[in-house]
Amino acid sequence: MIVQTFTPASPSVQYARHHDFEGFFEQEIAFRENFAHPPFRRLLLIQIRGVSQEKTLFSAEAVAKVFAEAAPASVQVSTAVSAPLERAHGQYRFQVTLKGLSGAQLGKLAREVSSSLKLPEGIVMTLDVDPYSLM
Repeated sequence: MIVQTFTPASPSVQYARHHDFEGFFEQEIAFRENFAHPPFRRLLLIQIRGVSQEKTLFSAEAVAKVFAEAAPASVQVSTAVSAPLERAHGQYRFQVTLKGLSGAQLGKLAREVSSSLKLPEGIVMTLDVDPYSLM
């Protein structure tokens, strides 16, 4: 099998090259614990999308602010950032992530805050507890 990459020295590529699954797991689990990623924390991904880049970014920043104000101290709320795939299907995409110890807590917060939000016309917000992908 041939793998093309712009980063052949990447630890992930090197672990795969040497079939070192245990080494990869140890490195990945340490990274996840250090940065409070699953399985050490639960995630809520909020994605805001719209046709106008400025309007969508403004909405995403407003959503991040509202969630940050409503979140308890045990929940970390990120700032609004471009999604890894910033534009898809003619829409700009921004995201906000929340990290907490409890999926139930994140779900409750999501329901309470999202029900009170009034987004501009043409702006769509989706919420995903424990997302499979952050793309």
